[in-house]
Amino acid sequence: MVLEYDGSCFSGWQRQREGTTIQGEVESGLSKILSKDVNLISSGRTDAGVHARYQVANFKTDKTVSPADIKKALNSILSSDIRIKSAQRVSLDFHARYSVKSKVYRYNIFTGEFISPFKARYFWHLPLDLDFYKMNKELKYILGKHDFINFQAKGSSVKGTERTVSKAFLKKDGNYCSVFIEADGFLYKMVRFLIGTLVEVGRGKFEPKRLKALLQSESGLRRGPTAPARGLFLWEVKY
Repeated sequence: MVLEYDGSCFSGWQRQREGTTIQGEVESGLSKILSKDVNLISSGRTDAGVHARYQVANFKTDKTVSPADIKKALNSILSSDIRIKSAQRVSLDFHARYSVKSKVYRYNIFTGEFISPFKARYFWHLPLDLDFYKMNKELKYILGKHDFINFQAKGSSVKGTERTVSKAFLKKDGNYCSVFIEADGFLYKMVRFLIGTLVEVGRGKFEPKRLKALLQSESGLRRGPTAPARGLFLWEVKY
């Protein structure tokens, strides 16, 4: 299944004992439809407040219900913050997480004086004079294979911290700015740390090549703040 969701009111993707999660809501809906507990496997977890335009999840069932009927039934049960965009049968060896070749994240920034309440949930509002040219140039330093350990939050159980970034660029339209990053994988809060550091370069708080220095430094060098979750979208998953 391909899902999209507004993560504003959820405690992230992953099912938890407390708090409402996207995985928990979808699994609950599937259990009602299939009259059986369902274990949903996703392409990856999104944190509390993070959105998705294209999240992928798969599950196994022995029920003879068509994907189209599952999609229709789920969309009639789920809150309007979650929608199933498409559903289809796949081979038994498909794994929503381990079959992923790359993922694309998008981060939205708005630099105007005030932001519309209809957009505030999806942008980091920074009423500042950011140097977008400098920021776009800075992004080239994360291209390729690097150790992103300095851009990983504490509490992660991931063993390897090397990731390969294939694309990283910025698009600007007036006061609206979006940063796109595609990689073969992402560490816990990696994108939000990258964006926070990038903004500090754009506002002149950090000198250029800060991202490069952080990728080459084992420790001691300060990164930027954690960018708010509301501006982050899981934009695409590629198989």
